[in-house]
Amino acid sequence: MTDDRRLRGNGAGVRRTAAAVVVLVGLLSWWLVPPATAASLPLLDVDPLDELEILAVRADDRAQVLFAAPARLMTQTLTSDDVVVTVDGAQQPVRLQRLSATDLELAVVVDTTVSEEDLRALQSAVVELALDLPPGATMRVIDATGTVSEPAPVPGPAIAQVQQLQVGSDDNIQRAVDRATTLLGQSPQDRTALLVVGRDLADRLEPIEDTPLESTVAYVVTVGTGGDELLGPTASGTVLPVDQVARVLPAVDEMSVDLRNLYRAEVPLPGPDAATLTLAIPAAGQDAADRTVALDADTLRPVDADPVQPPAPDDAAGTVPGEHAVERTEINLGRVLAPLLLAGAALAVVAVLWLLAQ
Repeated sequence: MTDDRRLRGNGAGVRRTAAAVVVLVGLLSWWLVPPATAASLPLLDVDPLDELEILAVRADDRAQVLFAAPARLMTQTLTSDDVVVTVDGAQQPVRLQRLSATDLELAVVVDTTVSEEDLRALQSAVVELALDLPPGATMRVIDATGTVSEPAPVPGPAIAQVQQLQVGSDDNIQRAVDRATTLLGQSPQDRTALLVVGRDLADRLEPIEDTPLESTVAYVVTVGTGGDELLGPTASGTVLPVDQVARVLPAVDEMSVDLRNLYRAEVPLPGPDAATLTLAIPAAGQDAADRTVALDADTLRPVDADPVQPPAPDDAAGTVPGEHAVERTEINLGRVLAPLLLAGAALAVVAVLWLLAQ
């Protein structure tokens, strides 16, 4: 009998020990495991090339928006269900079209008045662009004198034309850009694009005008200060100023991503006084995936604006008109997963101690 009581006492002690282990492990899992949030454990990394970029906005009876989706979404084609557009805080129905780059005709104006070293850097950037574009795209090359090549398929024939460029002292880059825009306007292709790369272009070029949002987008990469004025109010596209020739390649890489990930969105405007438009892509899941611009019938150039908050909730309906915001949820993975794992370990300890008590 004494032995039985001793065994029962030992078993009770083991069970008390096991219970203490469970409690201790639970406390440790809560206090010692640092909380993980969306900031410390991001669902998706963001880099400068992975942001939503609006290249042009046209506002008349309807708003048309030319934008490049974040690079992380390049492998999928967005639909109207993936994009949220609000006008002055009220959500609007969206018609969305992805612009294919397989039939793109690209005209590249290269500043050949630079040094041999600088020209090699510009050529390398354009060669990388030719390698990135999909089969079916074509490229023509124009030097600073206005000499124009025939459209050549990418990558091989187009690269061969780029490599034939030679340094020269004749500077007629304005004529080169004028010829490029004229040829693109006559192109049989549905999609065209213009790239101008060179030094101090803000001092040498007139603003580029009349690149229709429906078909053409212009990119200007200028080495030097200034340049925002290089695209006029009727031009769709962007200016990418860099401080040295070595940075031309990353800038052209950004252009390459845009060209392969362009969309045109069309939404109705609720009235003639509509002032702001916000475009958001919830699937991207980060702050970089929404942007608010002003609506101005006199220009295609996107101008950032403060977002308009939606109306206050209707107590009767319990909803917010146009409510479809981009949700950003903090996910505390540490507080969820770590206790489960440690609890499993605690149960294993309890099982072993229980067997020893038998």
